[in-house]
Amino acid sequence: MSGKPNLAIPALAILAAAGWGWGIYQSATRSHEASPAGTADASGRPSARREARGSSIAALLPTARSAQLFASLDEIAGEPKGAVNKKLLTAMRTTLSDNDPTRRNRDFAILLDLMRPEDALAVHNLFLEFHRDGQTFGEYAPFANRWGQIDGAGALDALMNEQPMRLPPRDLRNIIAGWSRNDPQSALTWIKDHPEVPGASFSFDAVIQGWVNVDRDAATRYLLDHPLSMNDRVRATGNAADEILSSSGIEATVNWLVSFPPTGENNIAANSALNGISWRLGELPYDKAADAWATLSKNSIGGIDQLGRFTEASAEARTATQGTRGFIDALAEKWPVEQAVSSFATWSQQNPVEVKNYLTQYGDSPYIKSISQGLAAKGVDLSLVPQEEPDAAGPFEPSERSGK
Repeated sequence: MSGKPNLAIPALAILAAAGWGWGIYQSATRSHEASPAGTADASGRPSARREARGSSIAALLPTARSAQLFASLDEIAGEPKGAVNKKLLTAMRTTLSDNDPTRRNRDFAILLDLMRPEDALAVHNLFLEFHRDGQTFGEYAPFANRWGQIDGAGALDALMNEQPMRLPPRDLRNIIAGWSRNDPQSALTWIKDHPEVPGASFSFDAVIQGWVNVDRDAATRYLLDHPLSMNDRVRATGNAADEILSSSGIEATVNWLVSFPPTGENNIAANSALNGISWRLGELPYDKAADAWATLSKNSIGGIDQLGRFTEASAEARTATQGTRGFIDALAEKWPVEQAVSSFATWSQQNPVEVKNYLTQYGDSPYIKSISQGLAAKGVDLSLVPQEEPDAAGPFEPSERSGK
């Protein structure tokens, strides 16, 4: 039709966001800006200029399979709304049949951005069709998340009306997390109204997980202001911390954790979150690790076991040239001895064996010697505390995140 919008640039933007060459996107953008008109001839078909541009860009892509997909994106996106987009389904079927997992993940992610609410149930059924032949795909998780983003209520209504009803808790959580990126309040209401659905009562943290990515302040206020079970608070804080770490880094994550009012429940949740993300901190340089620790400890977050993990992890970083001593020397500049002594004195009442182990293991550092002297001045006597050999296992082991 002559009034059909030009979808070339939106399609290219999708590719750029998915990690395709920025140079390709810029090249196409300049070409489009140079000739905004003439995208279709009098019959409404794409003009030769537009087809030539699409073909030349497709030719730059690494494989013929992806090039063919790219060349068809405008056509797929241009299908009329209101009915299932059969061209999208065909492209998804072809993509899911690709035995190159990297290419399949990338190309399917591009197609997900073209999916509309009226397409989603048919895509779900496409996965089931593959599943009935023994083929399962990790791509279902991002699909469920995307379905939640574009039509959370419709997604859950459709799946709950399947006969027999099968709504795996992991799929429910992915839909809830996606829905919460756009309408967290409706997602919360749905959870409250459906306590009988398996996994629903344990999906509050999935709401915070999705919400914190689009409105961190609002998600945090809800997390802190509403009465929650300890389990819900711990899971939600841990998942949110992981999302913030992925998107914004360690400094933002630490600042978020220390922004909590210093209550017992909040400290438990923050410490649990710190345990959950600690395995990801193994490449922090000394100064970043020391900065993070000093900020946490000022707000009573972190214990002697976590300090040990920070110390060992920073020593394993590729940039570490001085072993654990490099971290301790950096810590001496970030964490005043008086504050450290106060923390160690508290820990000596909770876990005296680990405190003695740490002070003994790193006792050649002048900074650690100053801490030991400060403890003695406070009357903290660790001389009778038995000393254990350090655990020979690695300091961090990745643990599976709930809901990811």
